[in-house]
Amino acid sequence: MLRETNRTRLVKDKLIAGLVKASGLGMLVGLLGILIYFFSETVPIFSASSYQQTEYQLPVDGGSLIDTKIDNTGNNGIAINQHGEAIYFSLNDQFEVINHALIQKDPVAIATNSPRPWVAMLDASGDIEVAMPEYIISHSKKKAVYTPNLRVNKELSALAFPDSGFQTKHLGFTVMQEGAVIARASNSKVEVLDYVIGAEEATHHIKALPVTFKQISDIFIAKNGLCLVVLDKEGISIFTRQVRTDAFRLFSQNIDRIGDGAQRAFSFLNGDKGAIISNSHNELEFWFVTFQNERRLRSARKYVSSREVISVIPEHTTKGFWTVDKGGMYSLFYATRPEAILSIDAGRPPLLSSLSRNDKYLINVYKDKITKFEIDAKHPEISVKELTQKVQYEGYSTPDYVWQTSSTEEDVEPKFSLVPLVFGTLKAALYAMLFSVPIAVLGAVYTANFMSTRMRNTIKPAIELMEALPTLVIGFVAAVWLAPIMERNLLAFMLSILVIPLTALICGGIWALLPLQVKSQVPKGLHLITLLPVIIPVCMGLFYVSPYLEKMLFEHGLIYFLADKGWDYQQRNTLVVGIAMGFAVIPTIFTISEDAIYSVPKHLSNGALALGATEWQTLTRVVLLTASPGIISAIMLGLGRAMGETMIVLTVTGNTPITDWNVFEGLRSLTATIATELPESKVGSSHYRLLFLSALILFLFTFIVNSVGESVRQRLRDKYRSL
Repeated sequence: MLRETNRTRLVKDKLIAGLVKASGLGMLVGLLGILIYFFSETVPIFSASSYQQTEYQLPVDGGSLIDTKIDNTGNNGIAINQHGEAIYFSLNDQFEVINHALIQKDPVAIATNSPRPWVAMLDASGDIEVAMPEYIISHSKKKAVYTPNLRVNKELSALAFPDSGFQTKHLGFTVMQEGAVIARASNSKVEVLDYVIGAEEATHHIKALPVTFKQISDIFIAKNGLCLVVLDKEGISIFTRQVRTDAFRLFSQNIDRIGDGAQRAFSFLNGDKGAIISNSHNELEFWFVTFQNERRLRSARKYVSSREVISVIPEHTTKGFWTVDKGGMYSLFYATRPEAILSIDAGRPPLLSSLSRNDKYLINVYKDKITKFEIDAKHPEISVKELTQKVQYEGYSTPDYVWQTSSTEEDVEPKFSLVPLVFGTLKAALYAMLFSVPIAVLGAVYTANFMSTRMRNTIKPAIELMEALPTLVIGFVAAVWLAPIMERNLLAFMLSILVIPLTALICGGIWALLPLQVKSQVPKGLHLITLLPVIIPVCMGLFYVSPYLEKMLFEHGLIYFLADKGWDYQQRNTLVVGIAMGFAVIPTIFTISEDAIYSVPKHLSNGALALGATEWQTLTRVVLLTASPGIISAIMLGLGRAMGETMIVLTVTGNTPITDWNVFEGLRSLTATIATELPESKVGSSHYRLLFLSALILFLFTFIVNSVGESVRQRLRDKYRSL
């Protein structure tokens, strides 16, 4: 019977041991799987761009074409020839002309309203024709059907410039919801036709720019109609539209020349708030307007080009752009990256180039052929520099760390600096630990060494029960109740940091001077009861006196005084976060630290006392040293929880992605960003993958903190094991 019992126990022990090992191994496999999944979603951000090339023979003379477009499928296109004719073609197995449509006979100048597909033409007599060659898409049972169509803008086509012998060489125009702007240029003069759709009727007027140019090479109009750019032999002239007079006036700061070279190419980027300019010295620069104190033009960066750039092709959906140099080299750039993302050597420069509206297809027209490139550049806006360094963004006066993934305007570029998020995570965790560690560790020391057993059995479970409080509730109370109180009584909160510890020290000193007969009346471990009746009135008096003290010390109040010194105060700030998150972390640190201190063998402390050491010497030189591995583990676990906290940070901080140690300003953490933005991000997008990168960084932070904590704990454990 005994042998049978032993066998059963042995089997049970082996099963339990195997189950424990399998559970631990399963946890490790699960963590490894999470890590691999994070890597698989993050790595594509840094993948290289690629392309596929297809070539088609051109049955018409490519030299007669002056503009071309390709649709988002890469199979249908439209070309405009110098006779004012739209040619509809397909690029399936070969180049095939589908249809022709005449827009205007023998125009002297043609302009396209890219990315909008309108085309404007002007003949020798000044008559204007505005039309949109397009494909109407219908669907049959088997496939989509693309039918050529020519849409004519009758209102604009009824307009005309005066027939005054103006020798038109160049044409620029834009179509807006409130009207249109059309400009024609000769070698030295520019005339602008402004068409405005009013509430009752449409009006138009024609004005000449009050500047004479030298050999104009091209003109450009921003799609919002507020900016006109003229390229001539002397440089670039920028004119801005005056809202009151509807007239274009020369910008106060002009771009004369870049590198003392004549400008060869110019193009607005998506949104028309920035532009790319190149010259004959192989220099390529990004310019934009800033509005700090006064409106000024600013050059943000230069781009690397080995040869002279003859053409710049902006992308339609991003701040990217293609350049074409004299040797036929195509280079894809992004506004915030000085180096090329993708380069294609076509061998010779094309006559025409065009991008599809989705930026996936690039076609080049030569005299005898057309080449089509299918581009795979999924994350051109992401680079290590943009994620980790200050970047000069369009419209910003200085380089900065910016996290801004969405905007009210579609053409505003996303900004993906992870520095504010990492900084905010560390900042919140640091202030939370500064608040929680002294309270939790000192509370654990008092509870384990000086508190009576009866009170310990009451206090410790109560503090452990605090850990069950939902962090959302803690964050909600801090945001709705604590933050307004702190704003109204900021001086009292700041003074309490000094007054409460000082009051406790004074009370301790007075207690030490009391006769032994008086002190013996209070049972050991219940000294806290004698301290609370003093601390509570002091705190109440502090909050009562602080408004009067604030009026005496600060004329307009402490918050305004801090603002004058550069310390802006936000109601939901890091100080509130530190208190709320520290309150949530205290139970973890307290419980583990108290267990570690209470578990120190009594013979160690008794031996020290027997050798003549005081209770304080025994605590600091024996008990705390022996319990230090557990205390370090508690602090590391608390730090890990503080770094991974989501709801408190989300509800209390204001979620402002800034890099400032100011305790009175908010922050934005990795966890809050993932929680708020992941449900709204498009799967597979740069934003989506960056959120997984944020999760990976948070995972690595936690791993490093726990590894360091375990290493320190093991070293201390080995050091004091002999005790």
